[in-house]
Amino acid sequence: MEIEGAPGMFLKNREDEDREEKEKSGSDSGEHILVCLSWRPESTRSIRAAARMAKAFNGSFTAVYVEQPAYESFDDKVKQGIRQNMKMASQMGAIVETLYGEDIVYQIAQFAKLSGVTKIIVGRGYGNGRSREKAIGDKLAALVSDADIYMIPEGVTESYRKRKLSVYEKKFLISDLVKSLVVMVAVTAAGMVLEYFDMNESNIIMLYILGTLITAVTTSKRIYSLSVAFVSVLLFNFLFTQPQYTFAVYGKDYPLTFAIMFIVAFFTSSLAIKIKGQARQSAETAYRVKVLLDTNRTLKDETDKDGIISVSCKQMVKLLDRDVIFYPAEGGRLRPPYLFRREGGNTMNDYRSEKEFIRATEVYHEGTEGKTPKNAKCIYFPVKARKEAIGVVGIENKNKKPIDSFENSILASILDEFAIAIEGEKVMEKGEERNDEI
Repeated sequence: MEIEGAPGMFLKNREDEDREEKEKSGSDSGEHILVCLSWRPESTRSIRAAARMAKAFNGSFTAVYVEQPAYESFDDKVKQGIRQNMKMASQMGAIVETLYGEDIVYQIAQFAKLSGVTKIIVGRGYGNGRSREKAIGDKLAALVSDADIYMIPEGVTESYRKRKLSVYEKKFLISDLVKSLVVMVAVTAAGMVLEYFDMNESNIIMLYILGTLITAVTTSKRIYSLSVAFVSVLLFNFLFTQPQYTFAVYGKDYPLTFAIMFIVAFFTSSLAIKIKGQARQSAETAYRVKVLLDTNRTLKDETDKDGIISVSCKQMVKLLDRDVIFYPAEGGRLRPPYLFRREGGNTMNDYRSEKEFIRATEVYHEGTEGKTPKNAKCIYFPVKARKEAIGVVGIENKNKKPIDSFENSILASILDEFAIAIEGEKVMEKGEERNDEI
């Protein structure tokens, strides 16, 4: 990692934390507004309603998105919708949080309890249907008895239904298809070996269930394990039941055997997929905690502004594997930037253009990320302390690929730590100046 640009203590006590929290919330009203985010364009109504409510009650405002294990199977339009709604919530003053879990209602309820949420806003249609929507409202009311639940109509349209179908669009990947076929061939061959040695049919059934389980673990989409479960029933019927090499059956108990075989294969594959998703989410959560603890620990060891900038930006490079450029602010304007390069990254000249500086300046004055032009070199984020931007961080717009929700949530946390450290250094510097005057 290489650093280019200008050359460069961390102090945080209980009083500072209380003051920062008060500045974020903007009041002592005690009201904490929580809005549940989804990918739908209509979700903007819920975000605006929550923002108006937070302003009316002079309370704090949080937006939450619950990422489920199926997130990786969502199409690009859905992921883009999630990012846009997160960005809008941030622009309207919300602290955006990403939670991870299979049960959306439970995750929201636990977050609301731990964060002292007093009002929860959920868009109508959030649960993909009126009955599910009602169930979500009822479950939240039961789990969070101290909070008021508001259902905001979002005007579900026909175009919404079309987009909903595209969430689980079946994209058959060649690699997953090959894995499924290999498993089927291997299991069938093993079954023939067992039949040759006159083994019981139940052993062959267990082999096919094992094949379904292996497929669920090694492929990326549920459709493959379901297909393997269905084909397993057909192959077992065709190859291992009398009469062989036909789909006809003589035994009265075979139809029930086939049904149970498929049901067991279906549930075992579903359980394997769920465990795989939970393992991924646990790994991501552990990685996030590690990154934040590492950032906090290294920031405590820094005693000057340059060290704080270097540590924070290096953490961002490590996290995102993208170049990071930081514009410090002084006297109401941006100063010459620092560049922290990933291995094989660009040089300062690649980012030194009037358009890039104008874009960074706009983000600095607006205090929000805003919209990133397609041809922009960087995605810019303000570094804010006490609602005032103290600089701007630019993340390389690598291959024009947006930052995903998981990386974005960690990035937001690092930027908060960065801002607190810079603010602490300023407080320490002012204290030293007063001591010198005395």
